[in-house]
Amino acid sequence: MDREFGSGRGSGKITLYFEKLPVSLKLFKARHEEKVELNQFSEKGNPVGYSKFDKITGEKVEKVVRGKKVGNSVVLLSDEEVNLTKMKKNEEIKELSVEDLENPRIEEIKEIYFAKPENNTLFSLIASGLKGKQVRFKLVDGNQEREAVLQYLNDVVKIYLKFYKEEVISDDVAKIKTVEINDEQKILVATLLANLHNDIKLEKNRQQILEELLARKLRGEVIQVEEVKKEKEESDITKLLTMSVSSAKKKKEEVKV
Repeated sequence: MDREFGSGRGSGKITLYFEKLPVSLKLFKARHEEKVELNQFSEKGNPVGYSKFDKITGEKVEKVVRGKKVGNSVVLLSDEEVNLTKMKKNEEIKELSVEDLENPRIEEIKEIYFAKPENNTLFSLIASGLKGKQVRFKLVDGNQEREAVLQYLNDVVKIYLKFYKEEVISDDVAKIKTVEINDEQKILVATLLANLHNDIKLEKNRQQILEELLARKLRGEVIQVEEVKKEKEESDITKLLTMSVSSAKKKKEEVKV
């Protein structure tokens, strides 16, 4: 497999080799994120720099090397040694296999790409044999080699770039220990869930809010910061459920009107 990623929003190109048959795909990131980066300034608006210093001796450090503390020892690496860990982007990778189709576990997915074949006729030949199947291969991601999966469903090609197994935390840490609830609470919960109706509108994300805030500051607006008051927690679960059911029913009736 050859990889030739270009600049832009995750665009690029990969070529998968099915033995001697090359299938080239243009890649486009399925997720779009633009971040507003905030830098450090003094209260006068001047950029703030930083100086590197030895945390033990307090001396200023002219040259910084990379390394890692292992036990009581510190292992330092030269630039040449660090370069040994980098993958060659033009390296040909042939570890490609076809297997039964699986639903990807969302926590294992590092990145998702849409892929568009450069030669539709050639890809159609391969796609005809991919019903109920997926293609697993290795992909160079930056300086690392990661497992990737290609799936072709509903006329769309998707490539899932996966985290390493060591990077994925087991879902055991999130397992919830259930507790016994009485019949009255069960009825209240069922009633509450049956009456829930809220139109969820996620109109702005943090980046949009930050951009608007910066624009308002540039216009000289005075920003009013409201204090967020925390509501007192209700300890009586049955009472809290009763109040929630009443609130949900009221909102549902307002929607009907």
